[in-house]
Amino acid sequence: MLDSAHVPWAGFHSSPMRVPSFQLNFFCLTASAALSLFACMPILTSAQANIAEARELELGASVTVSGIVSCGEEMGALRYMQDGSAGIGLTLSGADLALGDSYSCTGVLADVSGLLVVEVASGTVLGGGNELIPVSIDAGAINENYEGQLVQLDGASFQNGGEAFNDIDDFSFLAGGWVGKMRPAPASNLIGMVIPSGDVTLTGIVTQASATGSGGYYVVSRNLPDVQSESGLTLGGVEQIDLASTSLTLTWATDQPASTTIEYGLTPDLGESAEGDGDVYFHEATIEDLAPGTMIYARAVSATAEFAAESQTGVYATVSESSGAIRVYFNSEIDETYATDEVAMYVDNDIVDTLAAYLGLAQNTLDIAVYNTNNDELVAAANAAHDAGVRVRWITEGQNANYGLDDLNAAIPVLERGDGGGSGMHNKFVIIDADQAQNAWVLTGSGNWTTGNLVSDCNNFIFFQDQSLARAYELEFEEMWGSDGDMYDASASLFGGDKTNNTPERFLIGGSPVELYFSPSDGTTAAIRKTILSADHRIEFEVFAFTRDELADAIIARHDAGCEAIGIIDDWFGTGTEFNTLNNAGVPTYEHQGIPGVMHHKLVIIDADYPEADPIVLTGSHNWSTNAESVNDENTVVVHDARVANLYRQEIWGRFDDINIGVFEREGQSNMHLHAWPNPSTGRLTLSDNNSVLRESSYWVHDNSGRQVASGTTTPTGTITLTSLPAGHYTLSAASEVVHFTLID
Repeated sequence: MLDSAHVPWAGFHSSPMRVPSFQLNFFCLTASAALSLFACMPILTSAQANIAEARELELGASVTVSGIVSCGEEMGALRYMQDGSAGIGLTLSGADLALGDSYSCTGVLADVSGLLVVEVASGTVLGGGNELIPVSIDAGAINENYEGQLVQLDGASFQNGGEAFNDIDDFSFLAGGWVGKMRPAPASNLIGMVIPSGDVTLTGIVTQASATGSGGYYVVSRNLPDVQSESGLTLGGVEQIDLASTSLTLTWATDQPASTTIEYGLTPDLGESAEGDGDVYFHEATIEDLAPGTMIYARAVSATAEFAAESQTGVYATVSESSGAIRVYFNSEIDETYATDEVAMYVDNDIVDTLAAYLGLAQNTLDIAVYNTNNDELVAAANAAHDAGVRVRWITEGQNANYGLDDLNAAIPVLERGDGGGSGMHNKFVIIDADQAQNAWVLTGSGNWTTGNLVSDCNNFIFFQDQSLARAYELEFEEMWGSDGDMYDASASLFGGDKTNNTPERFLIGGSPVELYFSPSDGTTAAIRKTILSADHRIEFEVFAFTRDELADAIIARHDAGCEAIGIIDDWFGTGTEFNTLNNAGVPTYEHQGIPGVMHHKLVIIDADYPEADPIVLTGSHNWSTNAESVNDENTVVVHDARVANLYRQEIWGRFDDINIGVFEREGQSNMHLHAWPNPSTGRLTLSDNNSVLRESSYWVHDNSGRQVASGTTTPTGTITLTSLPAGHYTLSAASEVVHFTLID
């Protein structure tokens, strides 16, 4: 139950007392330990029988528990403890608790973002040096039953081998056919270590990261011994380079000179191989004579005379022969004064007709994965496709009313995700004719098929004419569908944390690099963070829900390094929101309240209008939240294209126009340098452009939470009066610029 964005590594309660003169020997703990630790401990009349019994009590209950500590100072002020029955977290400060200490403590039960902990009031170390034997499980067993316990996963393989561990991201791995997530402890010596690409024996403590208390389980590995290569040869991360239509080139590294082989095929069974140079540290091999727009399953294999290692099997895409068209539509007004070449498409209420027209393009197959539907016109378009002989398949979220589906042709199969986790199947995408190079389309973006999202709420819709991307989306669709046929297979259907990372990540569409991530299997939050940190000049973001600390920290880091940053959060007051964190760090962040409709985007624009700096748009269905990262089915695209970035910039400045915010200087249009003085002020300020006062200029004032608190026009002498506002920090915008100032009593 630990929100990865709010991990309580420090700052809790009074410290326990160490009693070095008292030593006890304890049995090694196993999952089937029949002998309770309490046979070896002093009888404490107020204690529960064991930790499992304590875990059944209500939050706020006072408990006394005893067990063996399963971690040390690498966890900061957090500790975990277990006995033969269960494990539990401990929050305390100033603790001198070491791995293997036998410990008894008294405190109250609390929930820390889903993690059950004892908030320790007092405790006693009864002895030290006890051995803990981890419980052997597979990734599918990382759940509440093992929360707080030390576990071991054999044959685990990381999905991003060759990168380096850090103390921010979750690292996905596959073990026993299940996907799990691991994170190094905050002071672990794993941080900075290259992630092995071959199989490892992975050890760690099961914890939880969930704002709702449901799902979000992962393993915290403590130090280097918790990640042990099983091959004797370390194989670094596999990377696809030089994307091409008829070949696939992979590179990787090993820690010893070794051979170079790619094993590959059109299915996970592989069956073919390609060779590169032998007896080398740095490996490169190319598969030739492939078909354009094809999904290739491949793994890297290297061997020495003594050892062999292989990566997990990945999926890669060759470049398609499609047109590569990328079309973007917005249902809210844009600010075309920011257009550098092409004016963005504002379609207003016509977005429904636009979507319906694209559905009508389908000639053979139409796959729809949409969170919620109540629009009759889009349902009618799907019915018309079916009547024309197109195979139509539909996936949706079972928690929603989906009134529109009442009118769907009964012959069209509909699969509902029904586990009730988070927002569930939260995708909004359509795949058209994935097997036809010239008619393969992917339709995605932030909009659900409801009246509110289509008409009233601010959303973006991005369409790609690309067969490779369509086939990648089809892989994801059929993983949820449980079948590649007309009818779904509920017994094989996988949603949420049951899915694996089985789709390509990199594409070349119309000459522009595009990345694709599905949640929760693909590490989407890490991809968003990487995108933000790539900014050289400017970050502009619009996010409906923003609760992930590491993403706020990334924006702040680039802002502090001199990168301009500005954004809008719709759910600015929600639990865990980063709204105040960003504003307090000097990043102007605004709420969209008081404007008709919801600002429903989940997007960031990087270095728009700086072609030499890799302009990027990241968008899709994935809110910047823990449920989106850990529970929901989501999709995210990252488009490296100056034209597309500028189209999205026109949209975001339409939203800033809604709330009367002007911040960034428009190149070639203004040489403004806004000043407000005196600063701090008692309430009367003068606004100037360097040495010239702003006479009769409009202005807007926002408080530190981003709420507009004043507006008006300066006097002929350039002054404004704000004596009615309380003391505090404020942001003032005028003449397309912004200045921060402070009011004092």
